Amino acid sequence: MAQFLVIGDPNDLHTRLRIDYLRQLGHSLELLCEKTEMQRMLQREGQCPWVHPVDLPYFSWKKTKQRRTGASLIEERIGQTGAQLLLILYGEPHVGWAFYQRRWNIPIALHTYGTDALVTLPRITQMGWLAPLRRMLFRRAFQGVHLFLACSRKQFETLAHITPPHVQKELVRIGLKTAELERFKQQQWASPLPGPYIIFPRIMHPIYNHEACIEAIALLPDDIRRSHAFVFVDANSRYTTYTEQLRRKMEKLSDVQWEWLPRLDAIQLWNWIHHAALCVQIPNTDAMAVTALETLYLDTPLLLGPATYDDDLYAGVPRTRVVAKEIAECITRLIASPLPPRTDPSTLRQLTDVELQCAAMEKHLLALIERQDRTYK
Repeated sequence: MAQFLVIGDPNDLHTRLRIDYLRQLGHSLELLCEKTEMQRMLQREGQCPWVHPVDLPYFSWKKTKQRRTGASLIEERIGQTGAQLLLILYGEPHVGWAFYQRRWNIPIALHTYGTDALVTLPRITQMGWLAPLRRMLFRRAFQGVHLFLACSRKQFETLAHITPPHVQKELVRIGLKTAELERFKQQQWASPLPGPYIIFPRIMHPIYNHEACIEAIALLPDDIRRSHAFVFVDANSRYTTYTEQLRRKMEKLSDVQWEWLPRLDAIQLWNWIHHAALCVQIPNTDAMAVTALETLYLDTPLLLGPATYDDDLYAGVPRTRVVAKEIAECITRLIASPLPPRTDPSTLRQLTDVELQCAAMEKHLLALIERQDRTYK
């Protein structure tokens, strides 16, 4: 069994899945997280035994003292735990800690999730007058990375400008709980509404472009608007200003049947998606795209927006720009002629099952430790 030191957010679902998988197999690990993440964990569930109680400073190239304090804490925990590998979950800004790899002399694996690799790191290293300096600094940090795990090939492409050629790259996707999805499908739940409906299942946040969707609904043909309900979720969102803006837009369309649900648990959300005539998801960026994958797995017609998606999974899925007229035209076409699923369920399961993806991650991590051990024997 291996000993890992992990940098990540203990509140993040996908981080927890990876940590739980490693711990269930008998590996030992300790996780370092930042102050705000620590506070959220303590409020939600108390102190986790595998989380170090001292928070890790936020990584900053500007704040030298803060950065050195963090590097010293990581060095101390490597020595105290006997860690064989540092696993960084989420790239920005955490990958900056790899700048100190030679000081610690253990291998480092980076796992990006989506927005960090597709949006944040490219933006701060390619835009603005400080971009050349940031690009140079992050290139130096990536010199300390031995293994780069990403959940789509596009992430490797977008970070190619700061990733040295020697870094090993492996595709490890964000997985679905396919066994639970299969059990759900076998139970044949009743539809939550008596008539047809179109669902917009993402939470209430501007990145998901719900206002454009409401504007598109206003442009739909009368027969679709009369015959379908329009379902949104997260009515009790903490983004109250944004939610109130959407509420006012909905109220102006008094002839539309709205269903605005609170935030749903997984089974409830799957049931709403499974029985929908169409599922519409048009975020500007999409880190995990788990809801989109679940929609494909549940055989529900899907309309996606302009975010960068994995062509292995989404090549045949209709796309739209965030333009109300285009969204309305796409919805009209897909309601008239729903597209059949393009990805075979067994292929989808093979590419996305969380157990298989976590097993692939573990295999790559252990192989890196073994290579490091051989190097110093």
